[in-house]
Amino acid sequence: MIIDSHVHLSFDNGDLQWFPFTRNRSDYVAYLRSLGIDRFLVFPGGEDVVETNRSMLRFWRRNPSLVIPAVKLDPVRPALSLAEMERARENGIVVAGEFLTYEGRYEYRDRGFVQIVEKANELGMILVVHLEPEEEKPFERMLSRFPDTSFVIPHLWGGGDIVRDKVSMIRRHPNAYVDLSGTGVDRLGLWEYAIQTVGADRVLWGSDYPINDPAVYLARLASLRMPAGVKKRISGANIERLIARHGGAL
Repeated sequence: MIIDSHVHLSFDNGDLQWFPFTRNRSDYVAYLRSLGIDRFLVFPGGEDVVETNRSMLRFWRRNPSLVIPAVKLDPVRPALSLAEMERARENGIVVAGEFLTYEGRYEYRDRGFVQIVEKANELGMILVVHLEPEEEKPFERMLSRFPDTSFVIPHLWGGGDIVRDKVSMIRRHPNAYVDLSGTGVDRLGLWEYAIQTVGADRVLWGSDYPINDPAVYLARLASLRMPAGVKKRISGANIERLIARHGGAL
């Protein structure tokens, strides 16, 4: 079972592809399947948070054996986000995100985001949080403050020291997980370093499709200098276990 743990899908007119590639939603799914990816965790995109999450729910229900859904939230609108978390949890959705701050709308220290973390802690949900290098040390306080909340930290990019700092931070916190998606896949030995440092049970395989091509990440998975059992864990078993531990639908 190969599960891409980091996939985006727009439910309005947005499109993350730099160049035309998949022609429609069916083609979007067909390409993943043609590569041998069995399932994928989808972060829904769209301007209207409520309608985006409804579209995500419909897409999941049409493709229950393929899709693992996440809920889109907006820390700028915490009341709406908390209500969406409640609805998501009622439907068996336990992943929220991907959160990111580079658009300049909020920071992780803002009360709206903290309220989301508090609610995730209450509901037993998983938060996927994109961290810029300068945000990592401040965010570590969040990992310590909420040790019972699971955080997935994607993207091992930047220079070697930046990667070492991020991996070391994750290693120190059992409630944090590495997501291998994003740039950095071409750095020789990077994945092996992350797995050896954090531990194979806290590493998730993903691509950041359709920004990145999952075929590249599958090739690197095949060349990974790790036992077959480790590859099996990071390429699907870990994300399934994490979601099941939080009571999510699979």
